[in-house]
Amino acid sequence: YQNISRKLVRAKHPNFSAAQVEALAKQEFEAAATLWLVTALETCKQIRPHAFWGFYGLPQGSVPQAYAERQMPIYLASSALFPSIYDYSSCTNTTAEHKSQVAYTRSLVTQSVSLAKAVFVARPGLSRPPPVYPFMSEVCRAAGPPILDDDDMRAGLVAPYDAGASGVVIWGMPMGDMAASHVDASEYWAHFSTKTGPIAQAASTAAELCAVASCSGNGRCVGLFNESLDGYVPGQLQCECEVPWGGVRCDLNLCVSPEGVAIASCYGWDAVDTTGTLQLALSDESISKLIIDLPPDPAVGW
Repeated sequence: YQNISRKLVRAKHPNFSAAQVEALAKQEFEAAATLWLVTALETCKQIRPHAFWGFYGLPQGSVPQAYAERQMPIYLASSALFPSIYDYSSCTNTTAEHKSQVAYTRSLVTQSVSLAKAVFVARPGLSRPPPVYPFMSEVCRAAGPPILDDDDMRAGLVAPYDAGASGVVIWGMPMGDMAASHVDASEYWAHFSTKTGPIAQAASTAAELCAVASCSGNGRCVGLFNESLDGYVPGQLQCECEVPWGGVRCDLNLCVSPEGVAIASCYGWDAVDTTGTLQLALSDESISKLIIDLPPDPAVGW
C-alpha cells in the first residue's frame, strides 16, 4: 500500500522530490484510512445502534501520545474499546514473567480506560465513557505450554477489573487452530470448565458483592484484588460511582437538589438513544420535580 500511495502522488506531482512524495503519500493514506475506518463504524452503528462497535486490538500496546491523538477519530466513532491482552510471553510460568504479564495487562487496560474517558469528554451526548472489553485467551501465543497456568489466567480475567475494564472477551479456539497450536480439544474444554469458569465466576461474584457492600450498589470497587490476584484487601478500596451518584460510598445523588429538583440532562444524553438515561431519571424516587431541559444538541432533541 505504501508503494501504491507513492505512485498516486507521483502521478499528480511529477516534479516532487522523493521526500515530498513520501510525506504527502503518508498524509493522504492515513487520512483516507482513518476516514474509511470511521465511516465503517458509523455505518454499522446506524444498522445496529445498540451494539458495541469498535476495532479489535485498539488501542494497541503502549503508544506515544501523538499516535493516540491521530487515532482519536476512530475512538470517537467507537461505542466500545477492544484492546488485546493476549499472553505473548514465553509462558514458562516463572514469577517474574507472571508479574510482567500482570503489569502489561494493567497498563494497557488503564490506557484504554483513559482513552475512553477522553472520548467521553470530547464527544457530546455520551452519558458515560465507552466501555472497555479487552480480548484475552487461555492459550499461550508463544512457544510455551499451550494453555496458561492459573496465575496467568487470573492475570487475564481479574487484572482488567481493577484497571477499569467493563468485562473481558474470552476468545476461544476453532478446532483447526487447536491442532495447529498442539492443543488437545478435550483438555481445552476441561480446562474451561474447571479453571476458566470458576476463576471468572469468583472474580465476578467478589466484584458484585463489594459493589453492594462498599459502594451502595451504585458503583464499582477499585483496589479489590491484591497483587496475587486472589484475595480481598479491606481498607484499601475506593468506589468509582455511576451516574448520578457520588460520595465515598456512592450514596449521594449529584443530580437532585436539596429541594428534590433534577435536570434530565444531568443523567446523560445520547444522539442515538436517550431512553436509558431518561428512564433512569424518571425512576429516581428522590426526585420530586424533573425538568426536561434542552439537550446538548437541541436539533436532535431527546
